Amino acid sequence: MSAGFRLARFIRGLEEDPAVRHQAWIGAFLPSELQPVLIPELRSLAGRPVAYQEVLAEAKRSAEAGVTPDSIDGALRFYLFRYLADDILVKADRAAMAASLELRAPFLDTHLVEYVSRLPWQLKLTLTRTKVLLRQALRAHIPSPILHRSKKGFGIPVARWIRGPLRPLFEELLGETALRRTGLFEPAHVRGLLDRHLAGADLRKPLWTLAMFQLWQGRWGPSSAPVRSVA
Repeated sequence: MSAGFRLARFIRGLEEDPAVRHQAWIGAFLPSELQPVLIPELRSLAGRPVAYQEVLAEAKRSAEAGVTPDSIDGALRFYLFRYLADDILVKADRAAMAASLELRAPFLDTHLVEYVSRLPWQLKLTLTRTKVLLRQALRAHIPSPILHRSKKGFGIPVARWIRGPLRPLFEELLGETALRRTGLFEPAHVRGLLDRHLAGADLRKPLWTLAMFQLWQGRWGPSSAPVRSVA
């Protein structure tokens, strides 16, 4: 991710309530951004109470457990219950099973998670370091260059691909014919998002989300999705 992309996402999330700020940072659309993407009959479903329904419910449970939304513990709880459970672990399991691999996440052992969750957050990260306690525990077993190197994810150059080799696919998936067949999205607005990205803006996240939905709909959904049945 470019520095500009990260900065834009950071500023975008700062405008949100602490209870949904992390969802705003990692999500493809804010409710206000999703509404014009949808056809008029569905825009009421993209309002904040509906779009953030599950996130707000989890925030309420966190508050009842004594965790404040804008705290480090609140952030860790959000990523554990939402991002890990509903996103990363699901993708990892499906990818592993598709390759006939058995994948394990030992750090997510129930007893370990419960124990670490009770520890003060200062043992977990500082302003400049993450995984503080884990690094200390492993420093006698892991070479220092590995122990202290930067985190390496599985990022792919989506933004560049959309402007390059995947452009024909995105032109097709997000074209007027395909979108009207799906029956959920406003073709003119979606086309505007794609044009802005092709002109240099970084809209990889919403465009990728829309394209993946279109592929999923084409594979698993009906040939068309009537507005009334979806609503």
